Amino acid sequence: MLGAILLGLAAEWLKLQIPYGHLVVYGIIIIIVILFMPKGLYGLARGGRKSS
Repeated sequence: MLGAILLGLAAEWLKLQIPYGHLVVYGIIIIIVILFMPKGLYGLARGGRKSS
């Protein structure tokens, strides 16, 4: 839940900072989060960097 809120805030901030390229940057952020944090913030906090 917290991750969704953070991504929503990041999307709104990017719209203000990069009006014509915010979707590209947001897409890159989503891909990085999916690749490196598949279990979300909870898995990161628990030290679970192992993906199964």
